[in-house]
Amino acid sequence: MRTGFIAVSRKDGKREEEIRALSGHAADSPVFWGYIQKTGAWTDAGSEGIGL
Repeated sequence: MRTGFIAVSRKDGKREEEIRALSGHAADSPVFWGYIQKTGAWTDAGSEGIGL
């Protein structure tokens, strides 16, 4: 659930500080920043906008 929350929040333009406040991750959490990087990987995906 954390991964989904972080991905959706980031895609909706929420700031990292706001997301971390709810997810419980520290500012220097490598896990958190890994989730943020993965979120960007789905931008402009081949399946985006086709209802999948």
